[in-house]
Amino acid sequence: MWLQTFILTFLFFLISLGFGLFVLALASSTLIEASRLTRLQLILLAFTIGGPGCGIFLQLLSLVSNNLNADLGALLFVSLSGILANRNVWRPRREDLSEVALWASLAFPLALITWWWSFGAFSQFPFGDIGADVHWMKIAQEYADTGVLNPYANQSYVDIRSALAGALSGTLGLDLLQFNWVYRYFSILYLTIVFYAVADSIFLDPYRKWFAFLLAVVGNTVGLLTNGSLAIAGSLVFLAVLLRLDARTEPQISRSTLLCVGCVAFTVLLGFLLNNNTLMLALLAAAALIFNIASRSGAIAGNLAKLALTGFVWPAALMLVHRGSYLFIPITVAGWLFHVIVSRAFTKMGSSQVKVLWALAFLLPLACTGMVACVVAARFGYLPKMNASELFSYVTMLVLGRAITAGDEITLGAGPEIATIEIARAIGPLFAAGTGLLMMWWCTTRRPKHLQQIESSLEGQNVARLLWSWLMGCGLCLIVMSGFPFLYRTIFVILGCFTISTTEVFFQLLFDPLPAPVRQRRLVAVIATAAVVSLAASLYSISWLPNLASSGYLAMLRPFELAGVATGLLFAALIFTRSRQLQLCGVAVVISLCAVVDRSGMSALFKTYSYGHLPARTAAISHYNASDLKTVIWLHDNMRNAVVISDPYTLSMAKAIAGTPGIYLFSNLDTVNEAIASQTKAVLWEVVEPADGTKDQALRTCAALSPLLRNINHEALAQVRNSNLAQGILRPIRLEPVKPVDRTGRIEPAEMPPANLAEILSSVEILNAPKGKWNVVAIINPRTVEWLHLSSGQRLSYFPTAQPLERDVLNRLKNMPFRVVFSDDQNAIVLIECTTDTMHFNGKTR
Repeated sequence: MWLQTFILTFLFFLISLGFGLFVLALASSTLIEASRLTRLQLILLAFTIGGPGCGIFLQLLSLVSNNLNADLGALLFVSLSGILANRNVWRPRREDLSEVALWASLAFPLALITWWWSFGAFSQFPFGDIGADVHWMKIAQEYADTGVLNPYANQSYVDIRSALAGALSGTLGLDLLQFNWVYRYFSILYLTIVFYAVADSIFLDPYRKWFAFLLAVVGNTVGLLTNGSLAIAGSLVFLAVLLRLDARTEPQISRSTLLCVGCVAFTVLLGFLLNNNTLMLALLAAAALIFNIASRSGAIAGNLAKLALTGFVWPAALMLVHRGSYLFIPITVAGWLFHVIVSRAFTKMGSSQVKVLWALAFLLPLACTGMVACVVAARFGYLPKMNASELFSYVTMLVLGRAITAGDEITLGAGPEIATIEIARAIGPLFAAGTGLLMMWWCTTRRPKHLQQIESSLEGQNVARLLWSWLMGCGLCLIVMSGFPFLYRTIFVILGCFTISTTEVFFQLLFDPLPAPVRQRRLVAVIATAAVVSLAASLYSISWLPNLASSGYLAMLRPFELAGVATGLLFAALIFTRSRQLQLCGVAVVISLCAVVDRSGMSALFKTYSYGHLPARTAAISHYNASDLKTVIWLHDNMRNAVVISDPYTLSMAKAIAGTPGIYLFSNLDTVNEAIASQTKAVLWEVVEPADGTKDQALRTCAALSPLLRNINHEALAQVRNSNLAQGILRPIRLEPVKPVDRTGRIEPAEMPPANLAEILSSVEILNAPKGKWNVVAIINPRTVEWLHLSSGQRLSYFPTAQPLERDVLNRLKNMPFRVVFSDDQNAIVLIECTTDTMHFNGKTR
């Protein structure tokens, strides 16, 4: 079964790649070759297009056919056509085979290591953290069951997993839970391709390239390829593409530079105006055809098409993947232009620019440190909290379609404190301190008067690259710590910049000078080894101490940490050999192991920030247990035409595993719109703990349920009635924000909606779909009861409870006018039927 999942997951990536190659083939392979994209850059661009493109294509097919086999067959045909049409562009050459073999020998085991410390060590199949995966799993399961892709489920982007995974599940039997595990490993493998493509584009020296690749892979904190991570990774590749355009020419603001910037700005503006993913894919295909025609229309038009292709296709693909690219793309272009300016400082500009850059290399880290100090002081009350919501709202209105208001979910990603925490756990103290000390060492030995005497163009490029990457990384850190909502997602680019600067400073200090400074290499290796040992022996050994919130998480990684320390000591011995290559290998491995131990330890420490205290005898990070899984599997097998109402944790499991619609929507497990939460709790209160016992219980329950049914969300309505699908596909991405209502707690009987029997029956009519009647079911468990009793501002524990349902609750469920269709020790499924008979229970009405 697992072998089948591995094969189908590989097929998943291959189909997505082929679809993207098909879109690019519309521009002709000749034009693509002329655009000077490398083979890896082309592959990454194709997957960036094909990931969401497959979903859009299958969504359009589902309008005319509900036959999954036919839909998947059509997609396979298109994908295979794209692979064959561009075979000369993507196919590796014979001279590339040694590079491919070296990449594979490093990527496969390192990806497994990253998979383990980021996910595998904290999971135990079939239990794991799928809280962030509910959205795509629900769409995929629904598609596998019905053959219809729900367009209203894709709110701001077309998820790169849902459509194709659902098609493979419904036709070839792909297990979505197993796919979720295997997909993570393939995600990390994909990111290793990203890192190699970036390193290959930036560094001409093979030693620098492989060191940067190794350091980027072991320092990678992204363990899952989502639309957001694909967009930010693609932005880093796009930056490398732009930098490569300057590699063969003298850096300057030329006409080609201005043309590329103009194409990027035009594409972003056009995408903003279209405001729809399907139209964006159509624009990509149409633009490819236009470029194809232009390239054959004459020399001038051909040159313009060649220059404009990169500036148009890459940003269009990034915006198709995720609308956060409206932030990522300007950062990428600004980074490219800044590189041009820094490079010019070491060619034709005067000495003043070099002095300014050298001074900034000192000042920006100090500014970042000061910002961290301010955030810490504000956290402990020594400074007032920093809030720029009104200023940021002007931007969020454009990018996200909503302003920042108190209690809004967008505030979860806003604020300097959140940004600082995210940066800290991504970079890690050891990597930050090590790179910072190396940079200070470099600055003290490379003063401006020495930099101005550089005569070698290669040495000038290396110094310019070091200062550019260091200043850009520090500058982005400072911008991110301003607290703009979700800007911390650019940390992937920040880490890329610091990886480039670490590589450069490492080689310029330890390997470029001749004769080789062996003593300095040994000193660095010894310090790095001592740092790994002390870190594992001090910070991460606290897992042996009792009653610490992070002890349980750290204990899961203890064998991994010890193995890393032992390996580091082993490779440190290579530093004392005479071979320069073995010394380089030893130092590289020791520094890489420092990064691995640092990243893994920080990952475990910050688990308490994400999930809270780990309960005793808990073996996996999971918000569901065996009873929850058994319940939702039963629901999928026996009641597919069911709309579920429950607490958000339980509802997320029902949506992900059973593919059933929820009666309300939410984006995070612990945040639900307060007005919707109040209405939902009113229904559940009447089921779990009715105010007047069983007297008129059905009528009160249906009266509380009626407003939810009348205003049922578009996602659930589309699944129930299977209508307005074309309208959903063409709906705008930026929707009008829902105004929150400040109302929490139990709705008392006096506040209940009037029990008008005709209105209730009218609201229930929405469940009478053309293809059969749908029912509302309530899933009740101890967590549901606990959710009902929460006060304002309180949250449930992420981990499920091991306690069974209280006997009083079970007795009330058995004696109520609604049927309990499933029950075990922890979970019960109640069928809420709002009919004339049930609402006249005991022969009485209000």
